[in-house]
Amino acid sequence: MREKRLTLWAPAKINLSLLVGECRADGYHEIRSVMQKIALYDTLSFQRADGITIASDLKYLPTDERNLCVRAAQAYFESTGIKGGVDIRVRKAIPVGAGLGGGSADAACTLRALQTLYEPMEEGALFDLALSLGADVPFCLAPQNTCLCEGVGEKMTPVSRGKGELYALLVKNERKLSTASVYSAFDELERDGDANDEDLLSALETGDRELLCDSLVNQLEAPVFLQKPSLLTLCGKMKEYGAHGVRMSGAGPTVYGLFFSAEEAARAAKSFSDEPFCRVAKFL
Repeated sequence: MREKRLTLWAPAKINLSLLVGECRADGYHEIRSVMQKIALYDTLSFQRADGITIASDLKYLPTDERNLCVRAAQAYFESTGIKGGVDIRVRKAIPVGAGLGGGSADAACTLRALQTLYEPMEEGALFDLALSLGADVPFCLAPQNTCLCEGVGEKMTPVSRGKGELYALLVKNERKLSTASVYSAFDELERDGDANDEDLLSALETGDRELLCDSLVNQLEAPVFLQKPSLLTLCGKMKEYGAHGVRMSGAGPTVYGLFFSAEEAARAAKSFSDEPFCRVAKFL
């Protein structure tokens, strides 16, 4: 009898804050970012196999070592010494190269699946492996929905959230920018020494949604908006249609606006229905 497939869901993330430190000797930047998981999911199914294979509903998604799920599986088997494989099938809902952590979420989902299909790794080793795949993978692997992430993303502090629903209207109308080029451009700009996340963290814990929306910050917006002024226009349009707070996620190019109800988010979304990607997703 053929083994039943294991199906898991990988949620996207947005950056409620992204503060960037100096570039380190290894080429990475120290960051301080409050990351939030949202109800926009890729669907992945897994089955034991002789080798590592992957298929997707997106024809252009790579199926070799360029795919983060493949690399996650390879790293798992190399780390554990287990002689095994996995067949992975991916149905994408999170856009590729959007600053929403889709690839990282899928890689984390693959690691979780292999813990079930084969043997669990020691937690510290598992998170070290996750970090080796990418800075966002540890957060995507973590059980918490909201975390303050520091270092290059590996130092995570769970953040409790007060009552009050929040919905993100996500719009992407530009192609992916090179993350390395965005950070390089950031290094050439004058830094905003007053930027901080203190009010944001306080607002999350107390459930003060107005303060939260007023405290969003992303220091990578400055270099991205210089290259893609249409994104700055998009932010203004979101505010015009009622968003209580607007920011770019990660290194872009997705822009999100925050709303206090699904109904007001859905009303605003109608004004962006012609954009290449437009979705409403609830905070998890």
